[in-house]
Amino acid sequence: MTPECYVVPAPGLALNLQQCEMFQVGVMLLMLLLGEYPPWKTPCALDKNFVAFFESGVAAFMASRTLASPLSAGVLDLLQRMLVVNPRQRITHAEALTHAAVLCVTGHDMGPEDGPTGEIELS
Repeated sequence: MTPECYVVPAPGLALNLQQCEMFQVGVMLLMLLLGEYPPWKTPCALDKNFVAFFESGVAAFMASRTLASPLSAGVLDLLQRMLVVNPRQRITHAEALTHAAVLCVTGHDMGPEDGPTGEIELS
């Protein structure tokens, strides 16, 4: 769950589900890279591990872990931009698809035309 789900929104302010998804994808990427759950139980100011994680920053947290191989600056930047508490400052889907860390893996710009179509191709 994302941090904004744990606060009461201002009147007339709705959750932006795409912004929520980017935080969740960041958490999943963090879990894949660490091979473990994130260090917090609840993404809110009441969870001291959540607060410590965001006060130290993603790069410092990852540097404190023993990983099979070091992470590139691009991957750290992508994680840092996904795991932003304020949803309005979080990376968007379009920005993530054209981020250097994604381009390095895919070999090309994954613009909106390369995104999911909702169709499953069976072979």
